[in-house]
Amino acid sequence: MVEHALLSVGASVGFYSGDVRKLQQDILALKPTVFVGVPRIYQRFYESANQKIGLFPGCLKALFSHALKTEMAAVSGPDGKKTAWGKFLAMTLGAQVTGGKVRAMISGAAPLPQHVHQFLVAAIGCEVIQGYGMTENCANATIALLGDNRAGHVGPPMPTMEVKLVDVPEMEYTSAGTTPSGEVCTRGACNFVGYHKNPEETAKVLEADGWLHTGDIGRWNPDGTLSIIDRKKNIFKLSQGEYVAAEKIEMIVSKSKFVGQPWIYGNSNYSCLVAVVTPDWAEIKKAAQENGWGSDGDTAALAAKPEVRKLILDEMVQEGKAAKLKPFELPKAFLLEATVNELNQGFSIENDCLTPTFKLKRPQLLKRYKEAIDEMYRGLGEVPAP
Repeated sequence: MVEHALLSVGASVGFYSGDVRKLQQDILALKPTVFVGVPRIYQRFYESANQKIGLFPGCLKALFSHALKTEMAAVSGPDGKKTAWGKFLAMTLGAQVTGGKVRAMISGAAPLPQHVHQFLVAAIGCEVIQGYGMTENCANATIALLGDNRAGHVGPPMPTMEVKLVDVPEMEYTSAGTTPSGEVCTRGACNFVGYHKNPEETAKVLEADGWLHTGDIGRWNPDGTLSIIDRKKNIFKLSQGEYVAAEKIEMIVSKSKFVGQPWIYGNSNYSCLVAVVTPDWAEIKKAAQENGWGSDGDTAALAAKPEVRKLILDEMVQEGKAAKLKPFELPKAFLLEATVNELNQGFSIENDCLTPTFKLKRPQLLKRYKEAIDEMYRGLGEVPAP
């Protein structure tokens, strides 16, 4: 949709070479003025920039860390005002990431973590815009307004679309209270008319009066913007009756530089959560060398080390506490995935655990790790689900 919009006003469109490992080189060659990506790509920018800062000598490292911390605090404040540090970061760090000419970054396909959004605004020095939609409504539901760089929302409804929230009382998402929430539904000319030759599936999501049920959980903000806070299908109830939002937890624990890809699992047969985590093995190897854990660079050997397991657990607990997660929202056991591809992914498109936009394919993950999950639950004293 963005490409069509750009072409309609005479813009050129450049595409990356097809190798994600060379994405940075492609960006620097193209020097785009508008950049469109999915959250995982922006997460890579965040990780890459922090790794570069970590390699700077002492004084320079302290300077950049101070500049980034100060600017992120400023742009995330109620006024969202930039400081003089913003220009410094854009000319140095930002230019190395995007080529120095980008005026706007647009994110879609999944919620952009707030810390990544704030980093982009602070370090790149451009507009950062989140939009929301799906294939069934032509990616045309809401989009943030230019000039509104606040993190955590996807803007107001598009002029072509009506948006409403439908109560999901069993998950305590309702219109009652100061921040109404519920399942996002859209109606308008951009909605599809149905799945091809599949009236049964069409009837599940499309009402007779035109309202499309997206399956996403949204929240209206006082200023009329919408925030996507959960996915209806990714929320489940534990055996003691507590509801858990897996995607929210995954986003929180992945703030740690040591946690690359987390997958949180649980269902109503169990009283607690477990997880499979692909660590950022580059950071783990660095920590192993610094702490004298006898790393030989082999990920399988590192995954078995108690020190590495404790590090990952401590990081998840620390991020969970910072985000005020409840104790039952943190996994009680986890498996470290040691087999990764050239992109340091344990969950990948090749093994059918990721979509092309880097979203987790949960049924496929469950199938892949079913034996390990059963073993973790047995270790926790719970009977595995049949």
